[in-house]
Amino acid sequence: MLHTTFIRTVHSDSVQEIDTENLNERLILPPSAPDKGGAYLCGTVLVTTGTYDVLMASNDLTSLRNIGPAMARDLALLGIGSTEALAIKDADLLYLELGAITGARPDPCVHDTFAAAIHQARTGEALPWWEFTPARKERQRRGTFV
Repeated sequence: MLHTTFIRTVHSDSVQEIDTENLNERLILPPSAPDKGGAYLCGTVLVTTGTYDVLMASNDLTSLRNIGPAMARDLALLGIGSTEALAIKDADLLYLELGAITGARPDPCVHDTFAAAIHQARTGEALPWWEFTPARKERQRRGTFV
């Protein structure tokens, strides 16, 4: 099992191992920044932070329940080549980045598939992508979906 803590910005898509005790010294976090990981704006940069126990480690993303050849190609476009790399990603950011790369807004079901694959990479639990649809649709209804 890999235990990783990271900071990731949309602009560079870099992943850095950091010491969470020194997090506030390295980055000025707004008071609304989540303690246990999440996404927030820091100036003009969207930053995600979090700690995840990665239960799966595989270079074959198609071993994940919801990843077939087309989704594997999308993940490759995003520079993701392993379940370990996928486990530290955020479905919202992947969805936005894929749209930026392709020049078209992906189908919202792609977001659900990203969420399902990330969930499996983090927990080992292989849920169908449509289990993540109600939460996304609720966010769309509230106007908080990306």
